[in-house]
Amino acid sequence: MDFCPTCGNLLQYDTARLFCRACPYVYPIKNETKIRRAIPLPKKEEAPKPNKERKVTCPKCSRDKPEYHEEQIESADEPNATFYRCPECSHEWPHEDA
Repeated sequence: MDFCPTCGNLLQYDTARLFCRACPYVYPIKNETKIRRAIPLPKKEEAPKPNKERKVTCPKCSRDKPEYHEEQIESADEPNATFYRCPECSHEWPHEDA
């Protein structure tokens, strides 16, 4: 990631140059210059945890102790959301506060 030495904005690039959109700065790209694109990271899959201490039953088949996992679906200052999954019937549902 390169920044414009004139105004400090992030430089954009095309096939043969880096350039600034805010000012007339241009830097020609030489053969030894390597441009790396961002690689998207794979989403981390969390394995369901066995339910040891929560007293929850499956609303579909009434089995006790379903598996659960937590996800961050709100902003970082909000608590994680808990989702349950019944290993017997594969029913999934969110945790609802009473």
